[in-house]
Amino acid sequence: MSDLIAGFAAADITPPLGVAMAGYGARDKPAESLVDPLRAQALVLGSGDTFAAIICTDLIGLHDDVCIPVREQAATLCGIDPHAIMVCCSHTHWGPVVSGARYLAKYLLETVSEEYRLTLIKTLAGLVVEAK
Repeated sequence: MSDLIAGFAAADITPPLGVAMAGYGARDKPAESLVDPLRAQALVLGSGDTFAAIICTDLIGLHDDVCIPVREQAATLCGIDPHAIMVCCSHTHWGPVVSGARYLAKYLLETVSEEYRLTLIKTLAGLVVEAK
């Protein structure tokens, strides 16, 4: 029987100002200020050759267009089975829209940042690697 090992990593995932905010269909403008930074953390647990990761983010929710690439990139970089990587969100209504959110006005959907989404994927996968 192998010992249980654990690793942890954290990062700031605060988007730039000017992106669409998630959670309320009545919002009529993108983010204009910052009160608290948004964080993401990864916990990796392992025993022998078996590892699992839990990623927690200060976001309302994430779709497959983020979760699948995060799992795939982390698997490629550190060898954890992508099915053993869970991505969780705190469900804050004070974070950015990362994808989806068809409930927003069209002019706000135009402020959803593809660059932020791609950076988020890289950051979350990197946290798993760092934690392992």
